[in-house]
Amino acid sequence: MERDILFNKIHTTSKSLIKKINHLNSNGKKRAGFLLSEALLALFVTSLTVGVINGCLTLSHKAMELNASENIRMHVVQEKLEDYFRGQNFESKNIHPDSLDFDRIVKSKNMIKHKTLQLDSKRIYLLRLFDTDGGFEPILDHVQKIRFNKLSSSIRILIKLTNGKETEIYLHEITFDKKVSNNTT
Repeated sequence: MERDILFNKIHTTSKSLIKKINHLNSNGKKRAGFLLSEALLALFVTSLTVGVINGCLTLSHKAMELNASENIRMHVVQEKLEDYFRGQNFESKNIHPDSLDFDRIVKSKNMIKHKTLQLDSKRIYLLRLFDTDGGFEPILDHVQKIRFNKLSSSIRILIKLTNGKETEIYLHEITFDKKVSNNTT
């Protein structure tokens, strides 16, 4: 019986508290805390913002990686061409806007080989080094356009890639207009 009386007292007290709280809210007074819907909306906006920032950071990281790999590729091509052309003699008439003809001295075999560096007309977008024997060496792929220019002691190669990027390669330590003889020792 005491239990029932205690239960009724608690029930009555809680009903009166709920009525007071509802009365305070309906009068337009400020209430303490947030509604559940407001908290969920704030959580949604925060997660959306974090997601967008994460996506932007991922894209910028991928772009930096692609740019770095492209720079490394061009550096390797430049080093390869510089090693190949270092100390070679060129005649100025053999430097055309779209190709580079030269005689390469092969000291180990005591011979001179005629070579041409140009865009391959059969295989689109491939820069190749051709020789008169019919052989070739691929130098760079995804090349849309190429231009060669003679500078004082170097050759500038302007390259436009298929992705729209343009780059320049300079080949140094090149001598021009010296006669090349077959008597190499």
